[in-house]
Amino acid sequence: AILVRSRDEAELIRNALNQRSVPCVFLSEKASVFQSEQAVDLSRWLAAMHQPERADLIRLALSTRSTGLSRAQLIHYLEHEPAFDQISQLFVQLKQIWAEQGVLAAILKLVHFFGLGAQENAEVSRSDARILTNIMHLADWLNQKSEQIEGRAALIQRLEQAREHDPGEQELRLEQDANLVRIITIHKAKGLQFPVVYLPFIAATGLSNHKNELLVQTVNGQKQIQFNPNDADLEQQKAEEQAEDMRLLYVGLTRAEYNMTIGLGPVISGRGKAWNMQKGPVGRLLGLDSDPKQAEKSFKEALNKLGQHTDIKVIALQDTPESPSRFTPQKEQITPTVRTALPRDFKPWWISSFSALTGHNHQNITAPEDARAEREAEPDPDLAQPPLSTAPLTKQHEKVQNLPKGAAMGTLLHDLIERALLLQQENQHPRTLEQWQDWVSQARHLLKPSQKDLQNTLAIWLNDLFLMPIKTPDGAVLSLNKLTLFQTEMEFWFACNTTHTREIDGLLQQHIHPAQARPPLANHQLNGMIKGFIDLVFEFEGRYYLIDWKSNYLGANTEHYYPEQLSQAVLKARYDLQYSLYTLALHRHLADRIINYDYDQHFGGVIYIFLRGIYAHTHDNPSHTPGVYVQRPPWDLINALDRGFADQPVTVT
Repeated sequence: AILVRSRDEAELIRNALNQRSVPCVFLSEKASVFQSEQAVDLSRWLAAMHQPERADLIRLALSTRSTGLSRAQLIHYLEHEPAFDQISQLFVQLKQIWAEQGVLAAILKLVHFFGLGAQENAEVSRSDARILTNIMHLADWLNQKSEQIEGRAALIQRLEQAREHDPGEQELRLEQDANLVRIITIHKAKGLQFPVVYLPFIAATGLSNHKNELLVQTVNGQKQIQFNPNDADLEQQKAEEQAEDMRLLYVGLTRAEYNMTIGLGPVISGRGKAWNMQKGPVGRLLGLDSDPKQAEKSFKEALNKLGQHTDIKVIALQDTPESPSRFTPQKEQITPTVRTALPRDFKPWWISSFSALTGHNHQNITAPEDARAEREAEPDPDLAQPPLSTAPLTKQHEKVQNLPKGAAMGTLLHDLIERALLLQQENQHPRTLEQWQDWVSQARHLLKPSQKDLQNTLAIWLNDLFLMPIKTPDGAVLSLNKLTLFQTEMEFWFACNTTHTREIDGLLQQHIHPAQARPPLANHQLNGMIKGFIDLVFEFEGRYYLIDWKSNYLGANTEHYYPEQLSQAVLKARYDLQYSLYTLALHRHLADRIINYDYDQHFGGVIYIFLRGIYAHTHDNPSHTPGVYVQRPPWDLINALDRGFADQPVTVT
């Protein structure tokens, strides 16, 4: 070990050793992993994984030093189109791995691709080990944060914040450090011992020449600051500093087990030209003459006395050669012990949702990240009904009926409703058709160019939607414009432990529209989390309800949106699964928030509003309002689902 007094001295030693290819490590270093080069590099890797369609981010990620790519390899990837296409496809795969398995799995995949830690060159082995250790340290930190933060962009932003406002994660110490020359401050060396110790700068200890304009003293166990101290106070401080310097010298001289090498020589501290080593603890220990003119003579006499001791050898150092010799370590032939791989019972774990469960058969599809992505991923089966008897429609309602099909129109309708509800929370929502027309005109930036001519149609439709009476499953009658306590796009997560979709499907067919046909759920073994977004949760007369907006096209006639036809459409799209999951999530939430919660007392039911079936001329009869499907899942179903997702026994009859 080489003992120093400060970071500056440690840097001098480290640079000198590096010039001679002597591997070393500064053990007193408090380097933060977030201030390391690997933190910057990893941030660029993650940005390329998040947006693999951006070639500039991929090029930036490849150019980081942590990839370990040589100049020739980097040029190959950047200038040869087939090679760059291959690496671009890798980042597309990494984005999918991140979404399905987590950020740690994606980083490990990239680490293995670059072959980090696989080099066998002894000269760079520790550098590679430090890079790999920092990357894995950061990857583990990101993996922990990903459990608290949703979304790739938010996790990248959290890493940037950590780099800017360092949370204090220090670099992990490497196992290889035990085989390196260790540099450590004397303070940190207290209580430690090393076989061989060097003290190259010990002669300069205690020679600072700063003048104190203030004095910090400890009086009765409390620190006090004294400005403009007098001579007596300064003398007392000097005596205390000399005693501390002598204790520090004692620590440095007693750390070696077998051999101690001390650097002694003419030391000049401050602006003077005369020796002043005699003023420090080493000078006092050697008994140097306090007269600067006699310092050199007394120093030589002290060295002669030391040389007479049988266990002390005084060596005069020659001038440093112009070309210092380089250290070449011998390669150790290490045969690692290979462990026997034992079989493990691996259970796939992923985040799922209603759209993931019903949109793809026999695949573990990851849940969308936000409510908009969830709506776009939701399956939209052909729910059009066969022709029924034609009922008279106004010309304007025919326009509502024939709004363009597809996800773009569904997203627009959802956005308009959500923005209107946000205004209602502030009591600033439109109340008349004229006000709705003005509001839609102001919100026309939400409409695509092909939708501009629909402004008046959308205004009439919104006015009808917010005014129409809705009869809830428990018989209460309400309208959207009367709601005061509600939450839009309520997000939920809950765990599912080894739950099978066959069991869920059996419960739904037993409790929701029994004996009515519906497509079977895909065969899945669920293990992980269920995630979703409820369009609207509201409270009305002490009970809580949930609403989901549906923009499906069911047919050209009013009768296609009557309750019997809506029940068939719900079962065909398996919305019975969706609102049962939503009900379970809201049930658990209310049970955590309401004292003496009771499902039958506090949960009002489910309302699915098929937006194309809203007609003002039916508002006088809420029991026959087209486009409104209501249901209240029985307690036995919700209780069974609750137990099933918690991996408890469930009976399906």
